[in-house]
Amino acid sequence: MIDTLTDEQLASARARTHERVNDLIVTPRPRRSRKLPALALVTTAAAAAAVAFAPSGAPTRPEIATAKTVLRDFQPQPLPTLGAGEYYAVRVVQRKAKGDDEGLDLRYWANADDKGREVAILHGKLRTDDPLGAAAKRLPPGAKPLPAMSELPTEPKALAAELRERAMGVRLDKREPTTRDYVLVAMQMVTDERGTPPEVLRAVFSFLSGLPGMQLVGNVTDPLGRPGVAVAADGDQDSHEGIGVELIVNPETGRPLAFIHYRDDVSKPWLQTIRTEGVVKDTETLPG
Repeated sequence: MIDTLTDEQLASARARTHERVNDLIVTPRPRRSRKLPALALVTTAAAAAAVAFAPSGAPTRPEIATAKTVLRDFQPQPLPTLGAGEYYAVRVVQRKAKGDDEGLDLRYWANADDKGREVAILHGKLRTDDPLGAAAKRLPPGAKPLPAMSELPTEPKALAAELRERAMGVRLDKREPTTRDYVLVAMQMVTDERGTPPEVLRAVFSFLSGLPGMQLVGNVTDPLGRPGVAVAADGDQDSHEGIGVELIVNPETGRPLAFIHYRDDVSKPWLQTIRTEGVVKDTETLPG
């Protein structure tokens, strides 16, 4: 899926991504009927034949789907209202795609008052078991926890500015973020300790849909065998060591299922981050 980019192509890709985000931050975007310029990033799977789904999930007529149309069509479901004795449980497991490494297993339970429990298990061994929010209090002096997804603005310009700031933070060379960097920042919807509000998910999906080089992988199953739809952004050899990123979303609920780091091609998964979430009755039961 990935070709080695020349220095000129890589610079052009960064410039186009920066122009797109800067346009959102600085300049109002009136509706235009002219054709958009050709995208400079790898486009081997940017437009693939797929079946478009109606809001009910029933297939309609076959048409050409793209990462842009799929991302904008996701309709994230609202979070449930918790009753007495109920908890919203989130489990995030990160592990290598191959081998028997159990990796990192993070578990969170939060009630309607944002009280609950958090557990961290590493390679099958319990590391911490604390009241919810304790890990954030153990950060080194001066360190700040990553803001929750719920704190992201949904207004397009404000969101673009915030995501750009976060994307700059993941680049060691401080160069302009690429589309892959922005997708990496969006990975937080998979690792979020709470349920991400649907309006935030919609805003982030819309932002990603406008970035050059987003690719539609199509219908997939996540590492747990759940059906999903995946989009991806390749990583260049120079600054990302060829490691691309893939986001898998449940097309029925519009909520994230998993995030995959892959080497050179989506057929070569390397690292899996898997999310399960749902309502439970205690702080022992895991979400299904």
